Amino acid sequence: MSVSVIGLGRVGFITLLHLAKKGFSPYGIDRDKEKIEIFKNKKLQFVEKGFQCFIEAYFKSIRFSQVMPENRYNFICVPSPFNSSKKSSDLSFIESVLSQLQNTNYKKKHVFIRSTLQPASSSRLSKKFNKLSIHYFPEFFREGHFMQDYKNSSYNIIGSRDVDIVKQFSKFQFKNIHLCQPEEAEILKVSSNLFHGLKVSFANEMGRTAQQFNVSADKIMNLFLKDKILNVSEKYLKPGFAFGGSCLKKDIQSLEAVQQPLTRALLSKAVIASNQKHIDWAVDQILKLKAKKISLLGCSFTGSPTVD
Repeated sequence: MSVSVIGLGRVGFITLLHLAKKGFSPYGIDRDKEKIEIFKNKKLQFVEKGFQCFIEAYFKSIRFSQVMPENRYNFICVPSPFNSSKKSSDLSFIESVLSQLQNTNYKKKHVFIRSTLQPASSSRLSKKFNKLSIHYFPEFFREGHFMQDYKNSSYNIIGSRDVDIVKQFSKFQFKNIHLCQPEEAEILKVSSNLFHGLKVSFANEMGRTAQQFNVSADKIMNLFLKDKILNVSEKYLKPGFAFGGSCLKKDIQSLEAVQQPLTRALLSKAVIASNQKHIDWAVDQILKLKAKKISLLGCSFTGSPTVD
């Protein structure tokens, strides 16, 4: 099949190598002439463990070009930086590629966007470039560990309103394909990175707290991670109502009270405040109903947020 990977950074390159490994002869497209020449010499512009061996094994089936070929299937892996002043992602690189693809001759051209998108971006792009069949295919890789994460990926997500796209996409032999709505895929991608950032911040805050009391942060976190039932598990990770009870709020407040000002940030500025915002949000949703009678369930346990 005719397939292109447009944008040859880390994400583009791992996608290109996967396609070559699965028996395709993909085009690697990038407007950077110097980058293309480096790739043609079987070299990389970046450090990524395992990529070089992959290049040596599958180089012969890859074609590099600066020019957009007439291919039916296209993976877009160009940057989508966040514009702080506009408070939105800069989609100009993606739109430039889509504009070029829309002006070519294929009757139905499938586009899989791997660049990170803000929620609702796929729908806007689909309306603007309506001659293309646009789908969102986010990546979940860590810089420096692309090969490891590629080999051990839990799933591959396709955000699309075309229910038949999985049949088409399965030809590319990615593992564990899950179809969802574009907005669901977009939120899943950014929420994954939000959670990773939360984990890093949590571990670092516990590290600063441990140092304050002159104890081993590594030992605390290693023991923390041994609990696979509650600590490192799906428990507490289901959308629902706010937390309450006799322990959670009390223990968070207790820890916050003994932390030095430069030690605490996550606890004092996020967890308790976020929990209260969820209660406020729930109250607002109920009041909007303008109901004459309201039943409250779950009032009996200590510190119930329902009572609040």
